[in-house]
Amino acid sequence: MASTVVLDLMGAVALLLWGLHMVRSGIMRAFGSDLRRVLGVATRNRFTAFLAGVGVTAVLQSSTATGLMAASFAAAGLMDLVPALAVMLGANVGTTLIVQALSFNVSAVAPALFVVGLVAFNRGQRTWIRDIGRVAIGLGLMLLAGCEKAVHNMYDQPKYRPFVESSLWPDGRSERSLEPGVVAHSAGVLAASSSGRRADLALPDWAAPAAASEAPPVTIESLRRGRERYDVYCAPCHSVSGDGDGMVVRRGFPAPASFDGAPMRAASDAHLFDVITSGQGVMYAFADRIGPSDRWTIVGYLRALQLSQPAAIQDAPAAEQKGLIAEKPG
Repeated sequence: MASTVVLDLMGAVALLLWGLHMVRSGIMRAFGSDLRRVLGVATRNRFTAFLAGVGVTAVLQSSTATGLMAASFAAAGLMDLVPALAVMLGANVGTTLIVQALSFNVSAVAPALFVVGLVAFNRGQRTWIRDIGRVAIGLGLMLLAGCEKAVHNMYDQPKYRPFVESSLWPDGRSERSLEPGVVAHSAGVLAASSSGRRADLALPDWAAPAAASEAPPVTIESLRRGRERYDVYCAPCHSVSGDGDGMVVRRGFPAPASFDGAPMRAASDAHLFDVITSGQGVMYAFADRIGPSDRWTIVGYLRALQLSQPAAIQDAPAAEQKGLIAEKPG
């Protein structure tokens, strides 16, 4: 397999080089003196010199040949240094445009070039017509070298087709399910689109009640667990009080919204759970690090944080008020 790929690649390179030789020799035979004259006239200023470098390189299929002609003109005193540099820049741009043109799937044009070139080369009554035929055949060879058939093995990788038997697994099936513990993950704007996950959208309204119904009851143990998980994963950005002024934010990271703000207070538990799971904006998804049960404990602790922000001592149970008053400074 590897030897076949290398052989195909070497053959394609040889075909490309021979086609390039035919194009260059045909153009030089047909228009060699005219090209030199055009290049000499066009290099009177830097802008036309640049365009001349692009055009001559596109015709000759060689920036080296264009550069040699420009160097010969400069050595003979027929061209100044600045136009010569402009010609070299145009030659580089011309080479880039030719490579870009060959990157498209233009293999269907190759047979037509072969036919036109063969007719012109065999039936042409004048020398320049036969040289044009040589150029057409050379272009066809270059396109054939770059077409998809010549590099088919480079992108047609071995793979299993649906429902094809495989001997790699004991059950003989080529379709495999995900291994236990694997979490489907994607990140970034493009990944959000391709994976179907939009980080800037909450759960749909019809899904919110069902997701909220899965939340476990809030207990003192779950709040303690939620606080511990919150301090590990959330506090670096959101801060321990949830005001969005965490240590990461103080070092230049975008500040998240405060949990005490009206939008976050109005957000449903299902929305908060979904944001922890899938991420939102610059917030990364935490589904691979925080399990579903811990996500719910964090949501419960967030509600406790929101309740604590505007709370007064009178809101605490009577048994706790005396202790809070005693601990109040000043």
